Amino acid sequence: MFNSKNSSTPQPTSAGALAGNFLAENYSADNNLGDNYSAANYLTDGYLAPESAQAIKSSSTYYEEAQALNIPVPPVAGEPNWGPLYSQTFDLTDPGTLDTRKKVLVHTGKQSWKRFLGNLLYGFVQYGSTSLLPITAGYLLDQLIIHGLSKALWLPTLYLLLNILVASTLYGFMQMITLITSERACFDDIDRTASRSVTNGHAISQEISSGDVVQTVETDAYNLAMFYESSAHTLSALLVALGVCWYMFSINIPMGLAVLLSIPLFSGISSLISKPLHKRIDARRTESGTLTTVANDAVMGLRILRGLGAESRYLARYEKQSERLRDTGIAMATLNSLSAVMRQASPAIVTAIILGIGSAEIYAGRLEPGQLVAFFGLTGIINTFMMRLSWLIIIGPKAWVSARKIAALNAVPRKLNDNADSEAPSEPYGELADPISGAQAPAGKLTALVCAEPDHSAQVAKRFARLDEHTPATLNGQPLTEMPLKWVRTNLLYSHGEAGLFAGTLREGLLGRKARAAKPLSPGELLAWNTLQNRLDDNQFKLQDQQRKDLDDKLLGALKAAACADVMGSLQLGLDGLITEKGRNLSGGQRQRVSLARALAQQSPNLILVEPTSALDANTENQVAEDLKAHRNGKTTIIATASPLVLHHTDHVIFLGPDGQVQDTGTHHELFQRNSAYRALTGRGNA
Repeated sequence: MFNSKNSSTPQPTSAGALAGNFLAENYSADNNLGDNYSAANYLTDGYLAPESAQAIKSSSTYYEEAQALNIPVPPVAGEPNWGPLYSQTFDLTDPGTLDTRKKVLVHTGKQSWKRFLGNLLYGFVQYGSTSLLPITAGYLLDQLIIHGLSKALWLPTLYLLLNILVASTLYGFMQMITLITSERACFDDIDRTASRSVTNGHAISQEISSGDVVQTVETDAYNLAMFYESSAHTLSALLVALGVCWYMFSINIPMGLAVLLSIPLFSGISSLISKPLHKRIDARRTESGTLTTVANDAVMGLRILRGLGAESRYLARYEKQSERLRDTGIAMATLNSLSAVMRQASPAIVTAIILGIGSAEIYAGRLEPGQLVAFFGLTGIINTFMMRLSWLIIIGPKAWVSARKIAALNAVPRKLNDNADSEAPSEPYGELADPISGAQAPAGKLTALVCAEPDHSAQVAKRFARLDEHTPATLNGQPLTEMPLKWVRTNLLYSHGEAGLFAGTLREGLLGRKARAAKPLSPGELLAWNTLQNRLDDNQFKLQDQQRKDLDDKLLGALKAAACADVMGSLQLGLDGLITEKGRNLSGGQRQRVSLARALAQQSPNLILVEPTSALDANTENQVAEDLKAHRNGKTTIIATASPLVLHHTDHVIFLGPDGQVQDTGTHHELFQRNSAYRALTGRGNA
């Protein structure tokens, strides 16, 4: 089924590839294939060879595929017995409105307390074992000076070797536990924050920029997780450092006193840097979110910007925002540098003090050489605490800012009431009406919303789809706001021309809400999947599609109506073809047509489209409009567009004036003949 890039064996032709080639060759404007033309028809009509039909069967596991292709997969280590403590999945149900920084920090702390405690105890043991190394080494040196090379050295030597073994082993485990802890906590925060963004996305987009949302999900959740991980390590290092100070006091008071005083001294200096650093981190975080928003806007609308000749304006805006971000970074650089100096200087100063006092104490005969060696080594524990504290002072302000950003996202109230207890209408068909504009879309017809200001027609479309709780739009005279939200989303489907695509198979993408949640892969399968993906071309790599296949006929019909023959051909594996993240392996026009096919595949009684053909050339746009009318025959379809190629195929046109109010209604031909403003707007090409 798969071939490596270097293999000379011809790749077997899959059913999806043959179906895609057939579609590319035969799906034209003159082709009259119905919605029920299926993959089985391809076989019976002779388009699939019988031996190629075997490719319809589901693939084996990724690990077996890698073995068949002689592609080595790295081994996966087994989970240790303590693994569930760090990898367990916590209850991620809605904890309520975490609309303040305090609530966010407290809730995250409650979710992470087991891992925090585990990190604290393990850090204490690890740092404690490390602190014993210089003590045993110093004791061995003193015994060597006193007894020379004799049997008296065996026991201290054994202690030292065992201590080295234990400390190095614990250090390795601690690095693994730290990684698991921070990544697991980060995932929990990302999952919770992203879920909030998805479930309340429309309301959030009106209050918070898209760049800030992205930064909150990706960066702020990580900062919060790192804060708790760093707090555990800093606290455990502090406990061991206090124990080290007590040991030094018991051996030599001047040296113990010097170490004990150095801890609050350097901690106080570091805290003085924290407050102004906090403000500058906040400013830089805000500017970073704004820059991400500018970049996202460009990704979504760069084609339109180029078409309007406004690309230079965008570049100037991006350059200006980049300069603002640079300036905030420069303003933060001084404090960052001071913090870095403290991290490097404080351990060096403590070490110098210990060596200076220790040398004087040895000269005075109040300290043994081995004890000085032990004291010198113990400064490493003090230095570890100082470095941990310095890092906590850096990550602490970031977490403080991140908690505020997460709280701001959570504080945005939902703008849609569920109305789950309301009675759902018995009939999903009927006239859609918008009292604000006066627009009325008849049931079962293809209606166009046309306006010289595209935003006005788009707003009417959004009200028809109940994207806002305060919409007065009605269906069959009943306000949409009085209907259960789930029923509205099932029977009134909204799709705009810039709708995004998700990574996965073409089939999974087209199924939309009907898609099944994929079963999570085991660590071994996940590693094999990643290995295959890196070794094979996109057209060779086939995901294990766990989706239902009984709707394939309807999906193919939706692809035909959206003129996606070239998409099927380019993916080669047809419905099993792999769409990469955000549809990057498709062109802009292909992405738009696939998103249209996804909307058509849902077969919603009421479909509301906004500029669904804006990225298409004239021939493709005309073909889509013609096939769309046939595919949606008998169902209510509303399109916000001013394209004459689309308007030519509509049943009814609602023409909105500059104020967003209905100015005229009728067929495209009628309005074109009698309304000069409509004719001026739509009179390009062959109307």
